[in-house]
Amino acid sequence: MAELQSTREILSILERTVGESIQQVQILGINSLKSVSPSPQDLAGSTITNVTASARVVRIDLDRFFATIDLQRTGRLIWRETAEPAQIGHSSLPTVRVLLGSGSAVDFAEPAKTKRISVVLGVS
Repeated sequence: MAELQSTREILSILERTVGESIQQVQILGINSLKSVSPSPQDLAGSTITNVTASARVVRIDLDRFFATIDLQRTGRLIWRETAEPAQIGHSSLPTVRVLLGSGSAVDFAEPAKTKRISVVLGVS
């Protein structure tokens, strides 16, 4: 089993996103989405204003919204310098991909097929 990312490693990735605009939020593990309103599409155009992480739970604050992502036991963050929207049918899809206005992205990924990462979207 891969070593878990520390809170410091998680925050170092997340802090790169502060001030970035959200181009698209893809929830590719649909069972991971635990809320229905706002939708992932509603977050497009928002700016990331703050990020926090504690006990493998990540919070991303946006202009009017927030996203809480629980990495559970095995979830990892992966910084992508460049990224395209993920397409169903390709192997090794992340559970969540956040595409940023700069063309970069953050993937929330799990090594197993069973998706345990949970995502809650809300209005600030």
